[in-house]
Amino acid sequence: MKYSNYRRKQRLYLIEKVECNTLEKIKVLLVDDEQDLLDATKLFLEIMEPKFNIDLALTVQEALTKINQEPYDVIISDYQMPDLDGLEFLTIIREREQDTPFIIFTGRGREEVAIRALNLGADYYLQKGGDPKSQFRELVNLIEKSIDRRETKTALMKSEEKFSKAFQYGLNANAIIRIRDLIFLDINENFSKLLDYSREEIVNKPLDSLKLLVNPKEIDTYKELLLKKNEIVDYETLLVSKNSRIIPVQISSSLIEIEEELCALAIIRDISALSEAQEELKENEMRYRFLFEEFPIALINLNLFNFKKQLDEINIKDKEELMKYLELNPEIKLALFSKIKIVEVNKIALKMFDIPEKDYIDSLLNYELINKHNQIFFTMFSHLISGEKITQDEFTYLTKNNEQKSIIIKLSIAPGSSETWSKVFVTLVDITERVIAEENMKKERLALKIIADSAVASKDITDMCDKVLQGLLDVLQFDFGTIRIYDKEEESLKPISIIGLTNSQKEYVKTILVESDKHILASRLKEKVMIFLPDIIKTELYENNEFFQQLKIRSYIFCPLIGHSGNTLGSLQIGSREVKIFEEKYRIFFKTIAEMISTILERMINRNNNNQKSIFQ
Repeated sequence: MKYSNYRRKQRLYLIEKVECNTLEKIKVLLVDDEQDLLDATKLFLEIMEPKFNIDLALTVQEALTKINQEPYDVIISDYQMPDLDGLEFLTIIREREQDTPFIIFTGRGREEVAIRALNLGADYYLQKGGDPKSQFRELVNLIEKSIDRRETKTALMKSEEKFSKAFQYGLNANAIIRIRDLIFLDINENFSKLLDYSREEIVNKPLDSLKLLVNPKEIDTYKELLLKKNEIVDYETLLVSKNSRIIPVQISSSLIEIEEELCALAIIRDISALSEAQEELKENEMRYRFLFEEFPIALINLNLFNFKKQLDEINIKDKEELMKYLELNPEIKLALFSKIKIVEVNKIALKMFDIPEKDYIDSLLNYELINKHNQIFFTMFSHLISGEKITQDEFTYLTKNNEQKSIIIKLSIAPGSSETWSKVFVTLVDITERVIAEENMKKERLALKIIADSAVASKDITDMCDKVLQGLLDVLQFDFGTIRIYDKEEESLKPISIIGLTNSQKEYVKTILVESDKHILASRLKEKVMIFLPDIIKTELYENNEFFQQLKIRSYIFCPLIGHSGNTLGSLQIGSREVKIFEEKYRIFFKTIAEMISTILERMINRNNNNQKSIFQ
């Protein structure tokens, strides 16, 4: 069985509105790049339905800004807009797990647009055109239908959530059994603990096949009694665990209907001796301790009871108010942070913050760490003030070595601690490598696009080389670059494009004689080998090399440009005044770049040869 989990403030906002019955005003966000149409639509809708409160946005970015500031009951969006279209807007909303009703209102009448919109999660699709009054009347109707559907869904989800929490987190062992065949539909964790069975061993199995009762004849008696009275309270019997323990229990049951099937909700209470319960508690504690310490993700267990008490005393009611208060009263941060009690921190978390294990509590709360990271934790705590029991967000922080790390922080309140915040779990996942990989991938795609575009738009070889170099330097954040072309007659590499150097500095870019054994680049060109030097100072290439010394180059890449038949076309060189880290994938990427440039260059050289033109003229 699937139960709902409310994680977004939009859902809490709508639930509150349903409970308080305060739907006098319906907040609608209307997004379209035509100002006149926005104004006309707003006028018509507010006249036709006074309870509508309509905000306008000319772009998707403007709309997202408004949505971040306050929740809306309905979003109405055009399809074709200059920055992002309506379907991209819808995708962003749904990826944020926001289920705000979304209506596509567009003049584009293509059927595939409507199908895509509905597949992406749009509630309705309405085509512009025709009689304005009829059209806006239909739009009013769709808005009201969206609100009705949302209210019904929200009420149902809230009811399911209450039942789910009561069922899953109840202190007793709970089970749902289908009456017609006595098959278990669901059990909670306490049921598994009580009888030593996993959920998979119980769910979808018939009661009589599991042999859970010492006296199997009681099954028929219990079923008849339940059907006759609709409920049974404190029925005493003996159960048998998977490990053959005999457990005296009391069972209370009532009939409920799930998906048009008559079922029994059974609450089973262990009435064994107190010593057995205490022993089981110890076993569970040991299991928890092991899981906590060996958990593969950074985990911190906090007691925020005094922290919340302090917030209540200064009457902080929402996260915006907290952040504003801390901005106006920076000295209060340290006082508030001192109210946080760290119950336990696992090994992964200590390693993430570079904290020694022996004195981690003092180290974690020292002033230096607060200055570095308190904004992260206060931002997360601010969600608790708004009533969010589970929340997560991405942050960056600096290690002791001033390395920037990207992390996902997830904060959740343990069941039973919502009012006191006495047990709050914080998980931290290091996503630095993923973030760097994504950024590098974007750069690489852009670099490849630059090369492809240069092949089409360039006037000649020099123009192509200039565009390729400038694009690569911008995207890859290198300082200078050169492309040399091979001159067959002189057997030399002549610079045809130099980017990133002044006229006086260009004098250091020399023609290289390929047959010269003295120049390392000449030998690498003949061997068709790329050079990746993350720090030139530590290499022989730097010694007695006026070019690198005068220009203070630290990192350097050299790529031979080779034709399809293996002939030498030239070379690509780029350098940086900062030390760069070259991973293995960098070599693969530059190999691809060199191959693309070589293909384009070979075609252009062949074209010049056919026209009897020299590229060096």
